[in-house]
Amino acid sequence: MQIYILLTENCNLNCEMCIRGFQTGVDMKINDLTSVVEKNDLSNHDIVVTGGEPSIHNEYTSIVDILCKKSKTVTVTSNGTLPLHIDDLNNYDNLFFQISLDGDRETHDAIRGKGSFERTWKNIRLLDSEKMKYSVASVISKKNINDIYRLIPLLQDLSNMRFWKISYEMPFGSADINNIITADEWNDFVQAIIKRVNFRLRIHKLFPFDLYDKNKNILDKDDINRVRNINCGSGRTKIYIYPDFNVYPCTCLTDFCLGNLMENTLDDIINSENNIPFSDYRICEESVCKDCEYKKYCNGGCIGMSYHFFGKLGMGDIRCPKLNVK
Repeated sequence: MQIYILLTENCNLNCEMCIRGFQTGVDMKINDLTSVVEKNDLSNHDIVVTGGEPSIHNEYTSIVDILCKKSKTVTVTSNGTLPLHIDDLNNYDNLFFQISLDGDRETHDAIRGKGSFERTWKNIRLLDSEKMKYSVASVISKKNINDIYRLIPLLQDLSNMRFWKISYEMPFGSADINNIITADEWNDFVQAIIKRVNFRLRIHKLFPFDLYDKNKNILDKDDINRVRNINCGSGRTKIYIYPDFNVYPCTCLTDFCLGNLMENTLDDIINSENNIPFSDYRICEESVCKDCEYKKYCNGGCIGMSYHFFGKLGMGDIRCPKLNVK
């Protein structure tokens, strides 16, 4: 399971596409985290340390140290504008960094604030020179979909970047649902960026019906459990732990608290009745998706999209062309 641990709700930036929209809030208490870690076996799990901005937490390095010793892997996701203290964290083979960069200097600063590119790029160059395990992550929206190509030559010059992760801007938190790009626009972009990048890239299409058709024989032989994970695995292969230790199936589904780690173990929470609607996510009878020939491949898409747009789970993802939502 991939476990997202939000160290803090504080952030030094105020990015308008932030999926959580945090800028001020509470910090996770290290003593409570230590207690939780001791009561739960994390040795087979991948931990993602996030926020807010995790490096802003006063106990950031100590918390990363604790988690690296107890879990399979730890990935620190950061906007890269603050010191990452890698000198204090360079002893762990299971530690990774993911740094956000949404374009070249002009584009990135327009999205995240003037001067942010220079500070972030400095940290990326430092991670690269120290041969740390790191990746660069970009979020694509209407604001940078045409300019992101200018970032390619900069990333191409890095010697030790593991991969470039490119994601679709989700309309939650500070992001505006009216600013989302269509599935067709996104898929055209995916095709275009793949042709231009000659280093390792992580990106995927939305509702790729052409690929479903092409690989139908292979997909039909796969276990249905794999297919359900296409929903992004909320509550099944991915959960979120907030600073107060409330557990949620996804950061866009905070109306559904599964439990609290100060009261129950992670295994108990994951196997609880509260999590069944997510761990065994299914399409509603009244959904257009119910009779769709591609339902078994996508299982209705993003769960959060269904809940936030339709006000109900299991209704489908508004980005899907088959739903014909306008």
